[in-house]
Amino acid sequence: MLAVQSGGQAINSTNDFLSGVIAKCIAENEADYFLSFSAPPAMHPDEYHGLKITVDRPGAIARTRTGYYSEP
Repeated sequence: MLAVQSGGQAINSTNDFLSGVIAKCIAENEADYFLSFSAPPAMHPDEYHGLKITVDRPGAIARTRTGYYSEP
C-alpha cells in the first residue's frame, strides 16, 4: 500500500528478480517529468487533497502520490 500511495510500485512473488524486474524498473525510469503546483491554504488542519494525473499518450503511465495533507 505504501508503495502505491507514494507513486511507486510493489514487487511481489517473483523469481525473475534480477533479470526481469530490475531491467523493467530501469527502462521505466529512462524518462521522467516533475509537476508542481501552488495549492491554496487549507481551511482545516490536516486537510486531505486527492491527486489524479492523467496522460494522453498510449502506453504512458503516470506514477504519482495519491494525495497530500495540507496545513492552514
